[in-house]
Amino acid sequence: MFSVLISLLLSAPASDGTPLDIRSFGVVKQSSGKDDYYAFEYGPEGPYLAARYRPPFDTMVRGIEAPQRYRRSLAGIRWRWRVRAFPKGGDDCNPDVGDAAHMALPTNSCAAIQDGIETWLEQHDVVYAQRTIPFVLMPHFVSPGQVRRIRRAVEALTRVLDRFCEAYVEDDRLRVELDIGDQEDELIRLEPGFGNPMRICRLDAFLQGYDIKFLEFNADSPAGIGYTDVLYDGLCEGIHLPRVDAEFDTAYTPMLPELVTTLQDAYRELRLHSPHLPVLPRVALVDVEGSPSVPEFRIICAATLNTRAA
Repeated sequence: MFSVLISLLLSAPASDGTPLDIRSFGVVKQSSGKDDYYAFEYGPEGPYLAARYRPPFDTMVRGIEAPQRYRRSLAGIRWRWRVRAFPKGGDDCNPDVGDAAHMALPTNSCAAIQDGIETWLEQHDVVYAQRTIPFVLMPHFVSPGQVRRIRRAVEALTRVLDRFCEAYVEDDRLRVELDIGDQEDELIRLEPGFGNPMRICRLDAFLQGYDIKFLEFNADSPAGIGYTDVLYDGLCEGIHLPRVDAEFDTAYTPMLPELVTTLQDAYRELRLHSPHLPVLPRVALVDVEGSPSVPEFRIICAATLNTRAA
């Protein structure tokens, strides 16, 4: 259980903020599931919003529309929250204890865990620009309903992007509007030999409850796919939460086998039109000289070799 007190921050330096009535915060329906585990309660400082979450409740989001008179000067919001009840003796940094539902981990033991994971990542090539990939010891639970929402959104957007890629070759107005450089334009115009040209990409997005907002279509593949599996292995190696594992059903789909399968499927389709090509493709990862992504390339090449061996 935790409670929240919130106020708006205005851009005027002299202002300490304008308090909001916490009782005005309503359910954001498009971002929330059916389980409302919030309630307004009263304490020495006035009303507050209390949450009593119990798994497997769906995510519930509450919000308030900023007052019209403050919208031009609004600089941000500020809130305070506090945990009201901890599991007795809970400590997620201690594998013999585990399950502090608040996940407020003791500083010393968590620093040691973080240092150990960072060393492990460096040893396993999870490095970009000579630095290990950043990570945070903070849980983020995504429900099955949210996963379905993400999948539907991605499938719809990729269909649009496929049509966009196909139209680029034929539509002069589209090419003029994008004004892509000559080298990139030449690459885009190459006939891949298989349908649905966009087989690998990264769609950067924010997920808030059930509301997903896409920010960027990243076509610089593999764009982090290689790091993901190794980072997951590193977190599993460094963090043990037996009581959390016992209470929550978690799942992870390895990305590297999916990447290799996707490339193989595209190549098989290509061979239907070009049967003279060898049965097994030769895969090359190519980038500019001095690319910071070379460690990820090594991870992917190793996964490709392992897939062939299997």
